[in-house]
Amino acid sequence: MRFRGYWVLVLFSCFFPLTGIAGNLDSPGTSPSAGSGMYTLQGLYDYLQSGATPTLPDSFQEPTAAPGNMGKSTNDIYGVIKDQFDASDATPEHVLDTATFFSTDPDNWGPRTGAIPTRTPVDIASSQPAGYYGAFDLSTVDTDLAAKNIRNGINLFGVAGTVIPSTGNAPATDVLFGRTFSNAGASGLVGTMANNREVNFMPVTEAQPIPAGYHNGSGTVAGDADLIADNIRRDVTIFEVTGNLIQALGAATDGDVLEGVTYSNTEGLSTGTMPNNGAEEFTPTTENQTIPAGYHDGAGLVLGDPNLVPENIRSGMDIFGVAGDSNVVDTSSGNATPSDITLGKTAWVGGLEISGTSYPAPVEQTGQTQCWNAIGNSTTCAGTGQDGELHAGVVWSAPRFTDNGDGTVTDNLTGLIWLKNANCALSMRDWSTALTDVASLNATGMMNGNDCEDSSNGGDHQSDWRLPHIKELQSLIDFGQIPALPWGHPFSNEQASYWSSTTYPIEKFKAYQENISSGFTEVENKTHPLHNVWPVRSAQ
Repeated sequence: MRFRGYWVLVLFSCFFPLTGIAGNLDSPGTSPSAGSGMYTLQGLYDYLQSGATPTLPDSFQEPTAAPGNMGKSTNDIYGVIKDQFDASDATPEHVLDTATFFSTDPDNWGPRTGAIPTRTPVDIASSQPAGYYGAFDLSTVDTDLAAKNIRNGINLFGVAGTVIPSTGNAPATDVLFGRTFSNAGASGLVGTMANNREVNFMPVTEAQPIPAGYHNGSGTVAGDADLIADNIRRDVTIFEVTGNLIQALGAATDGDVLEGVTYSNTEGLSTGTMPNNGAEEFTPTTENQTIPAGYHDGAGLVLGDPNLVPENIRSGMDIFGVAGDSNVVDTSSGNATPSDITLGKTAWVGGLEISGTSYPAPVEQTGQTQCWNAIGNSTTCAGTGQDGELHAGVVWSAPRFTDNGDGTVTDNLTGLIWLKNANCALSMRDWSTALTDVASLNATGMMNGNDCEDSSNGGDHQSDWRLPHIKELQSLIDFGQIPALPWGHPFSNEQASYWSSTTYPIEKFKAYQENISSGFTEVENKTHPLHNVWPVRSAQ
């Protein structure tokens, strides 16, 4: 640019003034014609020095006096021109090819056209050809030198970058469906996360899965203002709220609850109507006394009497569950003797106190009525002292047994009650099974699956049968009979031998058994299934 402006100045300073100097010249003595005016040498000199255009008169002015000091001479003007030409060394390689300059090269004198081409930067080569380049920035050379291609926060050759680095590790499944994003591995990825938008939930008895994906925050899990501890049954937790409500249960009615007291049942809140009788006192009499319905506060009494003891009650009488002593007889009359009263007991008879001499467990007779000698021959009993003569012991009742007609038989001597069917189990048993059979009889009325036909409990079976101990079995033995049961007994299905509940004390793996066939008492291993079962119960 400096060369082009300078050489335009030289070109005009060289040619334009010379054109003016070549104006019309009139002959001396004639009046100057219009347009005959010429520049002065001083004006030409000033123009060469400063470029100021000199004043050109309209016509030549004839001098009116002798020439004086004329200012600058043509030599001065030549000197200026030569100095300026000598200072100009431009060549075509220094001037644009679209500009003209004055060449002072003697071999190439005069106006010439520059040779410097005007060029535009290109981005196809790293080396640019010589020439004139107008003002430009580096993005002209490389279009990639742009803010969109430079990292944010970086200024490259004056271009501030705006590119956000692609970082992160989000996969497509973590980005909302249809939305583009970048991560450390790639850019322009498209999200695949399901867009569920608004999702609402109403709590139910089962857990509800929340669908995978994005929720826009407008959905709700329904709340309920009643979800408080006071509305939830105690020890039950609903959505992390533990209840303290006591559930009203029970089937009590107003009549079951004290009068004036409120209560709850499955029907709700109510008020009791049970009368409050407080403390009541009852004196026993000969008649039953009705206890009024209602609440008794525990301070009342049914009066007692220290004289209500067996020895103060006549035999055969029962007062308020206390049975009279069998040795207490009429205190006003009678002929009881000490032998009628149990040893250690006393009674008033005819106004006199007498002491008993009778033992509480007398031995029954054996049943033998005949006598035999040492070799087994029958003999008279007189004077022998044998059992058949003396008949010592309690005399048997007559009749000895009573068939109760309900599957049971009462022994009138001992008061024991026996099962009439002496072999209800219909099988020989070991000792443990015999005990189990009796337990089955109590529970079901059957032994070994057989109905024992006990209907003595109001048409049903009794539940207090037991396996008899050995002395109870021995009480059935009639030592005057073979088999050894009293003659004329009402039992059925009698067997040869029966288990007792009594363990043999010398060898405790054995138990006593009674041989009805012979009247013998023997022992047997408890594990041997060789004997039968005959249940008994106490008199009622």
